[in-house]
Amino acid sequence: MKAKLLLIAAFGGLLATLGSCSDDAKNIDSDKEFEIRQVRLDVTNEMNASTARSSENPASAAASVQYAIVYADGSAAVNAAGKALATKINITKPTNAVIAAEGDVLTLSFTPGEVVLTDVTVTLPGGEIATLDEEGNIASWAAVNGPVTLSSENADLVWKAPAFNDGDMIKAEKVIAQNGNTYKYTGVVYLWHYHAIVLNADDTATASKAFSEDFNYTLNAVVEVPVTEGGQVVFDEEGSPVFAETNVLLANNGDASTLTYVPSCPGDSVELTFPDGTSATLTAEAPSMTWTAPVFTDGAEISAVLNIAEGANALTFTRSIIINHPAE
Repeated sequence: MKAKLLLIAAFGGLLATLGSCSDDAKNIDSDKEFEIRQVRLDVTNEMNASTARSSENPASAAASVQYAIVYADGSAAVNAAGKALATKINITKPTNAVIAAEGDVLTLSFTPGEVVLTDVTVTLPGGEIATLDEEGNIASWAAVNGPVTLSSENADLVWKAPAFNDGDMIKAEKVIAQNGNTYKYTGVVYLWHYHAIVLNADDTATASKAFSEDFNYTLNAVVEVPVTEGGQVVFDEEGSPVFAETNVLLANNGDASTLTYVPSCPGDSVELTFPDGTSATLTAEAPSMTWTAPVFTDGAEISAVLNIAEGANALTFTRSIIINHPAE
């Protein structure tokens, strides 16, 4: 009986100890700061349909950006009905990165969570914010003067991106004090430019030239070459203009082709992979090389990949040049 009473007493003491650990503030470490990345901030670039979401564990994922199509003279490419056309470009990017350019209009949206219920403070890298009318249309623009607040009642903000550096960020934050500690709930979205892969190919034997893409940064658009007959643009059955295949190089087996890379942003480089399995790297310091085509099948590709690291994730831009034999 005595042993049983001692066991009960010991068990009761253990419960008392556990109770004091969970309820007694004296036993909680205080005066500490913690960052918890659990603020939901969504960003949509209205100009190119790029989206991003703040995340505690962002990952690289397939995405796309959309750009207007223009002709070489800068005029907009339109279909037979006069509607402006755009092209969609597939990329791989971190889920918390948005592709943008100076002057792009972005919409920021805050979604309340279990802890951050009411509002967050958003810090923007300059730029302007829009004043909206009763119908939600932009009435005017004003320079950002310090952080802004998004709340459950006013969860959206329209913002015009200024000139920025790759990796600049939009940060949402809510500070909560509890049990002597400071908890900073945050959400971050990173801004990145579109990095065009301008790779030119020249086959002297066939006098053929090709390029991977022609992106116009001034117009923030993709330049396409229309097929014309008698000076008029050719339209297909759906009423869309027909574009020339500017990324197709005509080459013979054994031809030597010159490849030249023009970096669109400082520090960019591309990894090339050829149909014969060989590879090479082109940079601003070493932008050109000669490649000899082996025996190949029409439709073979020279793949160009541009990788940009962002922490554990990466932005990946991929374009290609198609190689065909000349028509007999």
